[in-house]
Amino acid sequence: MTQNNKNKTSTIWNSNGQDRHYKFVRLEACTWQSFGHRPSVETTTPHAFEAHRLLEQLATDPGIVAIMKERELVVNTLGEMDPIDDRIMQAKQQKNNNNNNTSSSCLLLGYNTNHGLRIDIKLRTEDLSGFRPYPEL
Repeated sequence: MTQNNKNKTSTIWNSNGQDRHYKFVRLEACTWQSFGHRPSVETTTPHAFEAHRLLEQLATDPGIVAIMKERELVVNTLGEMDPIDDRIMQAKQQKNNNNNNTSSSCLLLGYNTNHGLRIDIKLRTEDLSGFRPYPEL
């Protein structure tokens, strides 16, 4: 195989915008089961395909790609944070606030599992009607 053919082959397989060594291996959006059985939410929340597209945009963002290369990171899964996880966290926070008589507006925006094996990001708004603005992610 000539040098030109090698370059063409490597660009075909690396056409997604991520570094071939330091990257997100898999992207995973939430499924419809995460949103419960309320018809109003199921019909108004963006489809998982749109969430997957947003995850692809994050994975190929030049700033994120540069950080991945600089720190030599390989993340098995970049996923959408399950809205149920955030609802559970909010319920715990409200319970703690009621017990301690304090108020806090901190919400979970994502989590890192097992030292970067999986990173989940909260993509959707609180009412599940759309996505958070890109700069907030």
